[in-house]
This record gives sequence, structure tokens and C-alpha cells, in this order.
Amino acid sequence: MTEEKLRSLDDLQSRRSFLKTVLMSSAAVMFSEQVLANTLRLNTKAWNTLQAVQLHMFPENNNEPDALSINATAYLKSILEWPGVDESDKTFIMNGVTWLNDLSIKQFGSLFFELKDNDKEKILRQIEMSRAGENWLSLIMLYLVEALLTAPVYGGNTNSQGWRWLQYQPGFPLPPADKMYFKL
Repeated sequence: MTEEKLRSLDDLQSRRSFLKTVLMSSAAVMFSEQVLANTLRLNTKAWNTLQAVQLHMFPENNNEPDALSINATAYLKSILEWPGVDESDKTFIMNGVTWLNDLSIKQFGSLFFELKDNDKEKILRQIEMSRAGENWLSLIMLYLVEALLTAPVYGGNTNSQGWRWLQYQPGFPLPPADKMYFKL
């Protein structure tokens, strides 16, 4: 064979190899999204970690609401399971939980939610030093604030605690369960 034909065969082989890699990567991504969807429903450790982060960021303080009393974790779970939420947010949040737990195990030998408050603070301060960590914490805080301010029908702001705490008077009528914005 001529040198040109050999290069042509090498190019063809390279393209096939490239296509194979792309197809395998695509399959891996689709599989990981399925695993992520199952994780959202099944992984108790991930939800315990998210709840611990939320409680650390919005702790109990006298008669003020905290992340637990406003149902912040259940609210976040319902948002992440809603089909209209950005898939990249789901992936980013769950990857952040994995990253947080890996770092907690590496430094303290336990998952984040099992740590003492001082150790939780150290881990969170450490991850906030990176851009990804800062963005992850900001996203968690965004959903915490949503849980604090949302109409209770959406799963957060249990018994309107957030509104009462902020002395906010919502507009009326409040939406009933069958008239939530994503069901319209």
C-alpha cells in the first residue's frame, strides 16, 4: 500500500476510535444520570449530608425558624425531583455531596453529617475557598432561602414560619395544591 492509503486508514481508525470513545462517554453520562435519579430517591446518606449542611448554614436560634423547622431538606428534594429543574443543578448538588463527604472522611474519618459542629465548620470553610465549593454553598443557600419564603403548599416554610419570622403578609388567596405553578 502507498503511504497515502496508510495515512487514510490511520485517519479512519482514529475517527472510529474517536466515535467509539464519544459513544461510550455518552452511554456513561446517560447511565450516571440514571444513577443520579436513583440517588435522589434512595441515598439516605446524601440527604442526611444535605440536611446537616442546611442546618449548619441555618441553625436553630431561640424562637427563630431553622432549616429543619421550615422543612428545607424535603423542599430541596421535591425541587430536585421536579422534572423542570435544571439537570446541571441536580448533578452539581449531588456531586457536591460526594465531594463534601469524601473530604470529611479524608480529614476526620466520618461522613459530614456525623461530624461535630466545629469540624463541619472547618470543612465548609475549606470548600468555600474554591470556586466550585463557593458556588455549591451558594446554590444550597438559594434553595434554603426558597424554602424559607415559599408558599407552604410547595413543601417549605412549614406553617408559614418564615413569613411570621420576617413579619411578611403574603398575598391572598394562597395557591391550593392543584394550582401550584408547575401543575398549571
